[in-house]
Amino acid sequence: MKIKLVEICVFLIFFGSETVLFSQGNHRIENYGNLSILLSGNVTGSVSDLGLTYYNPGRLPVVEGNTFILNARAYQFNKSVLKNVSKDQKKIKNSEFEGLPSMIAGTFTLGKFKDSKFAYSIISRRNTDLKFSYDTGLLEGDIFESIPNDELYVGNADLSSSQRDDWFGLTWAKQYTEVFSIGVSTFLSVYKGKGSSKAKYVAKYEEDRSAAYLNNIGYEQSSIGIYWKIGLAWQFETWDLGMNIGLPYLEVLGDAEMYNEEYLAGLGAGKDIFTYNRFKDLEANRKEPISLALGAGIPIGRNKIHLNIEGYGKMGRYNRIVIPTLDSATEEPFELSFMEELKAIVNYGIGTELYFSEKVSGYLSYSSDFSAYKENANIFDLVNERSEVKVKDFINFHHFGFGVNMKMNFANLVFGATYSKGSQAILNPLELPNEDPEATIEKVAGLSISRWRIILGANIPLLNKKIREVKNGQGSNGK
Repeated sequence: MKIKLVEICVFLIFFGSETVLFSQGNHRIENYGNLSILLSGNVTGSVSDLGLTYYNPGRLPVVEGNTFILNARAYQFNKSVLKNVSKDQKKIKNSEFEGLPSMIAGTFTLGKFKDSKFAYSIISRRNTDLKFSYDTGLLEGDIFESIPNDELYVGNADLSSSQRDDWFGLTWAKQYTEVFSIGVSTFLSVYKGKGSSKAKYVAKYEEDRSAAYLNNIGYEQSSIGIYWKIGLAWQFETWDLGMNIGLPYLEVLGDAEMYNEEYLAGLGAGKDIFTYNRFKDLEANRKEPISLALGAGIPIGRNKIHLNIEGYGKMGRYNRIVIPTLDSATEEPFELSFMEELKAIVNYGIGTELYFSEKVSGYLSYSSDFSAYKENANIFDLVNERSEVKVKDFINFHHFGFGVNMKMNFANLVFGATYSKGSQAILNPLELPNEDPEATIEKVAGLSISRWRIILGANIPLLNKKIREVKNGQGSNGK
């Protein structure tokens, strides 16, 4: 039963949940560690803050004494623009202001392991909670395609989409030679993702007849598992080199729930719909591919360049959630798929560290962030599973960072900002199946997303210790 409700649901999804829908396939959407954020994560070979627990645990021996780092609760501004959606409105814009994921980390030593160094870290890998609603008010139009004339109707739709992925990590590292060290980070990931879409229409038609439609669909997935990061680091006389190997995600526990309800009443015999499905303890899978990152830090006078290249392996098509056949009391049984597939990608980036004075340094950086998706699973897929138009395009981001590091007596203070931008083709959320064919707008539209982030953080040496300078006496700021 086609009605304009589906397009309204799609509209809600794209104008509020772009962070949820597009971040999972972009591996570099988040960065951790105050200086590492300003360098756009291009620090595999030269990380100098405790973002090293994520980027290269082999760099931990660079840190002397016990150090604590806090990424302050910074904020970001998202802006999305939808193009080519109608003939009389070329663009539709939406803006959103929200908080950032954060990181807390510190180092410690164990007396029995004098040759080793240890660190702990808590990373908010993903944390979004988005809720949106739409109410038509009282309108007149052609909502139900089986009714020839316009109807007097009211409708509302609600969308909710959230993800939370918290990482709890322990890092071990040891320096084996004067120039070489190795480290391993083990992260326990606690993940929960869910999405729902609910829409309701009530319409009056003819003299004394009315019809009602309700569609409610959603899912929830939980997963507990382990990530490992293996870091190798070399500190040569004049430059630094590093390698980081990210092993595939090892899922320990995982399950999911899914529900689908669809009701239509009031259009007459043979046209009513009564569909009710609720499933618990469904088989669910969460997968992440192997990754390999290479990076270098090269001093140029008192300045420094950070180079980085990072590759991710492909992941064959798999069921994110195994959804049973859906039954209906009035319709034929039907199936919904919730599949994902990842392709191999390579990202690259560069960061520059500029010397202004003994206490002030500046940062400029760029990083690519190509989507790994060939197919992904989210609430949008469920809402549009049976759409006749399929669009297989995913967003590619470009990230830019800039800021300053100020060395104070009590801490290193970091101020800066990052800017990200990307675009993709999407199924047009305003394409209505009941329109006059001669007036039909394009079925594919363009979505562009931009994001500003304001960064404020502190690197606090404990016990009057500091991060060690490398042999040439230059080193990264914060050292």
